[in-house]
Amino acid sequence: MNWLRRLAGRFYYRHYGLGELPEDREVDLSLGHPSANLLLEHIKARRWTECESLFLALRPDERYVLLGYCVQQPFPRELFDEWMSDSSSFVAGLFRGTAMTFAAWDVRGGGRGREVSDENQTQFTAMLETAWDNLMAVHKAVPDEVEPLARLIPVAMGLETGADDIREIMARCVNTGVPHLGAALYATEALSEKWLGSAGEALEFAYAHAEEHPRDRAVIACAHAENCLWLAMQDRDNDARQYFSRPDVQRDLRECWGREVDIAGRTDYFRFHALNYYAWCLLGMDEDTMLREALDYMGTGIVPKPWTYATDKPVFFVNTARRHMKLPSI
Repeated sequence: MNWLRRLAGRFYYRHYGLGELPEDREVDLSLGHPSANLLLEHIKARRWTECESLFLALRPDERYVLLGYCVQQPFPRELFDEWMSDSSSFVAGLFRGTAMTFAAWDVRGGGRGREVSDENQTQFTAMLETAWDNLMAVHKAVPDEVEPLARLIPVAMGLETGADDIREIMARCVNTGVPHLGAALYATEALSEKWLGSAGEALEFAYAHAEEHPRDRAVIACAHAENCLWLAMQDRDNDARQYFSRPDVQRDLRECWGREVDIAGRTDYFRFHALNYYAWCLLGMDEDTMLREALDYMGTGIVPKPWTYATDKPVFFVNTARRHMKLPSI
């Protein structure tokens, strides 16, 4: 893992030396969505009916973004309990279960399992079990809704219920008929060697999913990012450093990017998640032409993963890459 941190440091220094540093700011988890502040105001004011109406009017990609954005705000956890007690809408349970999931992962932290204290592990598991109960109840109430299923995947991953459970939940996502790149990215991570599967299983899932859902082909980039990360976590620095130089990896990524013929014109918010993974991998490949395109299309749409695998300053890192590509800071 230290290799990724050193990579970030070397990247900054190589392009800036002791000169002017690139711009930095917090990642905008709302991705600039125009309804983000209004939804937050409804939640703060406990206007549950307005919250639910606004949320239900959103597209699936917008729901995914704004749900994640809202539950990561510093609301007291009891607020979502109150919402559930006052409402019969599945939206209340979805927000509570997702909020509990993010809170659980905050308790655990991002380190390796052996670095998590027994107390934190116990609390993490208990919180995820509560999230599972909430989200599974929502799924049973509205089985055709994809978002509750998508949010169950990181819960199952943390509870380590098994790779087959991840595949089953993902199959249910697909059966809703609603494309959901967020769910596919969650599943790819869960099926990686870091969690419930292996490097081969992550790629196998990604290849199969991309074949069936071409607009989600960025899951292949995600699988490669996860596989490289695992090597770094295992202190296999040389293998991690050379990962994106491997001919099979480069072939995969060049082919994926070459088939993204409409990504520049897409308006869905899932495209930002795809572009962030592409940019990360293309940076690792030192593929400047494709990287410049990915960063240009990405614009201000930075999401934390996979940048946080190497740095706690994703915008600073991306702006370093953008200036190297002769693109303006964002």
